[in-house]
Amino acid sequence: MVVVAVDPTTHQVTATITDGTITKAKLTATLQASIDKADSAVQGVKINGTELTKDSTNKVNFEPKASDIEYTSTETVEAAIDRIDSTDVPAKADKVTPTAANNIAVLDSTGNLADGGQTIAGVKN
Repeated sequence: MVVVAVDPTTHQVTATITDGTITKAKLTATLQASIDKADSAVQGVKINGTELTKDSTNKVNFEPKASDIEYTSTETVEAAIDRIDSTDVPAKADKVTPTAANNIAVLDSTGNLADGGQTIAGVKN
């Protein structure tokens, strides 16, 4: 908005443009082109290599790649061990229960550990 004031004594005219009221369309073509160049020169923002983009409503979109996601667990080490121990993991030998102390461990027909029924001393004799 332009505010015009006329001094009643000197009849001097003063025009003041209110801050923030000039639109881009009112600027010269050179200034408009300069603003356009500045707008297009702004570099994108990246988080872990993934660029943030804006949609038509200027809403920021962030679609991380799987490699950008870091997972931090609140699970205790003990809980993790219990969870892993209770999981059926293929290609691992199961613990033998019960076993006799000092007996030799052997593999059964399924590949799991079994109590061999003898100690090393017993095999030597």
